[in-house]
Amino acid sequence: MRKKLIAFLLVALMAVSVLAGCTQSPAAEATPAADAPAVAVPEDTGADTGTETDTTLKMVMITDSGGLGDGGFNDMAWHGVEMARDALGFEIGVIESTEASQFASNMSAAARQGYDIIVCVGYLLEDALKEVAPQFPDTKFVIIDGSVEGDNIYSYKYKLNECGFLSGALAAYVTGEDKFGTVGGMEIPDVVAWESGFAAGVKTINPEAEVMTTYVGSFADPGKAKELALAQFNSGAAAIMEISSGGAIGVIEAARDADKQFVATDRSKDSFAPGFELTAALAARDVALFEAAKQIKEGTAVPGITLLSMKDGVFDVPANTEERYGKDAAELIAKLKQMVIDGTIVVPATKEEVAAYQAPNLG
Repeated sequence: MRKKLIAFLLVALMAVSVLAGCTQSPAAEATPAADAPAVAVPEDTGADTGTETDTTLKMVMITDSGGLGDGGFNDMAWHGVEMARDALGFEIGVIESTEASQFASNMSAAARQGYDIIVCVGYLLEDALKEVAPQFPDTKFVIIDGSVEGDNIYSYKYKLNECGFLSGALAAYVTGEDKFGTVGGMEIPDVVAWESGFAAGVKTINPEAEVMTTYVGSFADPGKAKELALAQFNSGAAAIMEISSGGAIGVIEAARDADKQFVATDRSKDSFAPGFELTAALAARDVALFEAAKQIKEGTAVPGITLLSMKDGVFDVPANTEERYGKDAAELIAKLKQMVIDGTIVVPATKEEVAAYQAPNLG
């Protein structure tokens, strides 16, 4: 499974850098019942379903609280679901969770509706998945950015510290500045991994640089994210990485208002504020999800945890980096990427590891 996934990712990652930052509108709206979680209506694929014995697979996505329109991992995962519809003929739906207390009930409701595959987006859904999946052994659960084991669970975990690393190095290199920031949704391992990699990238170029970190306390509060980002800009940050899902737009607005720059995560968000995105830390979550759906349909998928890293071709910076910043910048990123792949650089994933990090000799 891993070799097939890697080959597919290497071909498809380039498409991530040109995905529009606009909201991916769900093709099926959630329809809440009284005192019950919202349940997605499957999308009409346009195909003739024929008889009641139709075998079209149904897939539904459960968002985290950031929801669709976050320009980040919820939207990226939804794009993977749409890819499964377009290429594999899946019927699809989405349930947008607004708070953590809805995760388990939304999963259960979807399973009772007869969805074949339930996609769970994000680390915060792990506990609910552990609770619900054993209750529905005939339903297959896919979690993106999570590590849950089970006979019917397919987990895809990303080394997000490696993804953040390249964008941090590029930010420090092209600006020549010594103060940066990150605004995270919550202080959870995935967010800390993003920010730790970013900080290590910055310090690889400028060991004396400072990277400020703050947390919104939510993945759905752009107002608070903007407030925190403006405070960092006022404290001298040249650029800020947004790691706050639905709060990303707040960081982007702060960059525009302060006439500074932001670093996007998951996908480019330049269309939200053209000219203010310094770079983006690209992660091909959609392609991994599509490949999981494809293998489940083919009957070749194996339950378990798949850890995806730089060597799998899932992380990069935008394809226009050389055009924007020159050949030297592009060559630097290529060199750093190879150093991570061959183990010369071990990218920190925690704050403690960042504190102990020694920048490599780049020659």
